[in-house]
Amino acid sequence: MDRHNSIDSASPAPAFVGEMCIHGEGRKARLRDTDCDQNIYFCAGDPAAGRAWLEWLRAFGVDGSSRYDDPGFVDAENGDFRLKEEAAARAVAFQPLPLERMLTLT
Repeated sequence: MDRHNSIDSASPAPAFVGEMCIHGEGRKARLRDTDCDQNIYFCAGDPAAGRAWLEWLRAFGVDGSSRYDDPGFVDAENGDFRLKEEAAARAVAFQPLPLERMLTLT
């Protein structure tokens, strides 16, 4: 189940991943075969490409309740992925990873 995620790209030529070979060969794992919904998609580098990606997924019957919007990170370009108070990602119940705990060197 792929829900409550933020799928983002800053590239002007985004390469969103919709399927990949498992272990390099054989059957493909495809996003369109999952229970994928209530996500937020955004492409700062090419907004039209980001919207087109979401529409492509919807054609397969997934991500019907997902939305295209800036997720509202404080400063994603510089690695600050905390959410602003008014962040659109909150509307899809996105839960940020606890980066402060994950990136602490001991």
